[in-house]
Amino acid sequence: MGTLMARADRVLPVIFDAPAQYPYLDAFQTVLSFIAQIAMAHRKIDSWILWIMVDIASIGLYIATDLLFIALLYCLFLVLAVRGLFEWLGVRAQTTAVASGIRRVESGAAP
Repeated sequence: MGTLMARADRVLPVIFDAPAQYPYLDAFQTVLSFIAQIAMAHRKIDSWILWIMVDIASIGLYIATDLLFIALLYCLFLVLAVRGLFEWLGVRAQTTAVASGIRRVESGAAP
């Protein structure tokens, strides 16, 4: 995907009038975003770690290309992703505690 983006200005010069500045970082960010979205759809807690990686890569990319407002937006996304990770970890801990309590009651042990 990075190779395609690196040559997009030669393949479609009407649409892309200048070569991409960071095609491989941009491709990494895009592919990782798709993987994170698929993991999120399957309710995998690892999706939050992927989103954090996407946000960090995006912040670096947009700072390097002098798109500071977009970098600031990805800083906000990073805060939200970290918060989402901690919330999902908390929910998982509560669910595990409730499930272990139910198992103890079913087995006849005192909670």
